[in-house]
Amino acid sequence: MKYADSGVNIDAATRALARSRDHVRSTWDARVRNEIGAFGGLFQPAPGEPLMVASVDGVGTKVMVAVQAGRYDTVGQDLVNHCVDDILVQGAEPLFFLDYFATAKLDEAVLPEVLAGFAKACRENGCALLGGETAEMPGVYRDGEFDLAGTIVGRVLPEHVIDGSAMRAGDRVWGLPSTGLHTNGYSLARKVIFERAGLAVTDTPPELGGATVADAHMWTRRPGSRCRCSGSSRSTAGWPTRRCTACSTWASAWSWSRRPDATWPPCPAAMRASSAKSALESNASRCPGEEQRVAVVMSRNRWG
Repeated sequence: MKYADSGVNIDAATRALARSRDHVRSTWDARVRNEIGAFGGLFQPAPGEPLMVASVDGVGTKVMVAVQAGRYDTVGQDLVNHCVDDILVQGAEPLFFLDYFATAKLDEAVLPEVLAGFAKACRENGCALLGGETAEMPGVYRDGEFDLAGTIVGRVLPEHVIDGSAMRAGDRVWGLPSTGLHTNGYSLARKVIFERAGLAVTDTPPELGGATVADAHMWTRRPGSRCRCSGSSRSTAGWPTRRCTACSTWASAWSWSRRPDATWPPCPAAMRASSAKSALESNASRCPGEEQRVAVVMSRNRWG
């Protein structure tokens, strides 16, 4: 099964974005310090000043699992932590977060739960929930559905920016264990688990050790923390098949220890496809640089 079978065409998005690069670059001046494709945008207001780092993202179709399960606080937490990771890999500390909540008709019981999740994650990451937008758009969304997006802004001193330039041949690559699907790959996961396997959010497959399907898909991302390293990446949207194309990092992906939700049936059948591997997150580091060659077996170099 390919990722496109779930209705998501990554290749089409890549082509569309490639045709838009010139429009984006036309707005840049010397204050922009990153290249297109970075997890967060780097902006230096004046020479010598700290760089502002900004990123925007959504929680994807995980909101549909939240609606099915009637659990709304964890999607807010995951979105904040997702955005924090985007700027964390560039060495930035988060300053503030802005949220966007859109729905067909506002449910006064749901919104406070989502905001509580935003607030909890913001407290854990030391950033302010500075503001947001709540939109009712009947006709755009179906009743009972909603969508989330968030923007984060952080800062980093110029000398502390992590951009991979300090990487050298032979550097070790570390993969950090994931806590679950986080916010990526849910279109594929829902297709496999709910449609093909016919499971419900309340089912408890034995491989999950008593946890329900909803539990396995609503685990939240752990807040990240900064560390001293030469380069870093949050492994989403195509690691390692897309995000590591600029280097010679090698890893035996299927030798890693995997969470129960990544191994219990019927997931393996879908995950054997390379497009499925591109969708799922494993929180591993990245090694950019065309001249660098790094050979590592992740299973032999894991942090506990």
